[in-house]
Amino acid sequence: MVLVAWILAIAGGGLAFAMSAGSAMGMVRRMDIHSAMAAMPLPTFALYFSAPEAYRAVRAGTPFRELVFPAGPCVIAAVTLLLIMVALMRQERRQRQRSWE
Repeated sequence: MVLVAWILAIAGGGLAFAMSAGSAMGMVRRMDIHSAMAAMPLPTFALYFSAPEAYRAVRAGTPFRELVFPAGPCVIAAVTLLLIMVALMRQERRQRQRSWE
């Protein structure tokens, strides 16, 4: 399942990057909740598939260098989800500021 998690984490990170790059270039008007919901399932499933294996590896006392394969998708997916949330919060803050003007 870790291999599936790697594929999902990389695809989810790539999709989130493409959406944010399109938003930054002005091709997409903004990052809203619907865009975020389109990008969130892939990293969420990657986290779901890789977290148990990463947990077992850590509990077994696996050396840090050998944790890259089981824990890599977990880290990539968590960072992707965190950055999607940060982008959404920034967009909502900007939208609120514009509505007050």
